[in-house]
Amino acid sequence: MSKDGLSQLLSSYGSDESENSSDDAEELTAVKKKTESQSMKLKLAKTEKGGCENCGITQEERKVLPLPKEVLNMFREDPISEDESAKHHGRIRTFSHFPGNWAMHVFIPFTTNSYFESLVVSVVESLAAIISGEVHLTPCNELHVSVSRTVPVRHYWIEPIVQQLKNGLSTVQSFRSTLQCPEFYTNDEKTRSFLALKVVAGHKKLKEIVAIVDDILEEFSLPAFYKDPSFHLSIAWLLGDISSERTEEIQTKLQDILDTCICEKEVARSLVLEVKEVHCNIGNKHFVFPLDGT
Repeated sequence: MSKDGLSQLLSSYGSDESENSSDDAEELTAVKKKTESQSMKLKLAKTEKGGCENCGITQEERKVLPLPKEVLNMFREDPISEDESAKHHGRIRTFSHFPGNWAMHVFIPFTTNSYFESLVVSVVESLAAIISGEVHLTPCNELHVSVSRTVPVRHYWIEPIVQQLKNGLSTVQSFRSTLQCPEFYTNDEKTRSFLALKVVAGHKKLKEIVAIVDDILEEFSLPAFYKDPSFHLSIAWLLGDISSERTEEIQTKLQDILDTCICEKEVARSLVLEVKEVHCNIGNKHFVFPLDGT
């Protein structure tokens, strides 16, 4: 074969190889485009079903883990619904429940004895006989003289409030007070009325305690106690506003009963309120603050 013939043969072979390579490249490009198109369609389908574009997991394939019980019950101090007032003799909240709020109340507890309890029963039975509506005795372990309103506090306020109450009340000297004079009161909402024994001694010291509590609550923009408080110990309650009835006439009759009973020395002694400490309820927590000299 001549030199020119060999050159022509090699040239022809190279041309065929180039054409084949070009065809292969075009075929690979087409396959690649088809694969990418199918992959994109699959991703879109999974995304529309709520799946993850990157991991390829659909919403149906996901399992939602339940919240731990501790998280669900966090800060739950009162599981009772506002609509369940019928279960509590018709009593309602002083303020609307809000998640994270805790009801706070500062008060002076009162310790009873058998003489005081007999006196209260006599007075309340007499009231029940002359008034409309069912009268409920206040349980002995709940008897107290309030030195604050019931106010809502946030959970993270509890520690600073308690510390300030402890520091402020430790400067107040312990003292004695006296209960007497049956009197009627109503709550702010006028939904409940109370029969109480009014405090007739120790007002100055009680106002000193109120001033300390009010100053602390003011720092948290919470309402203060009443401007001119009438300190009292509620011994019974009933639904509704009793002020529409013959309260003066009823109070006179109850005072006569009280005066008859306290002729006995032991009964009179049972009406003395020993103020040695102040208590505070915040949600389900209870705090005790001893006064100076105790």
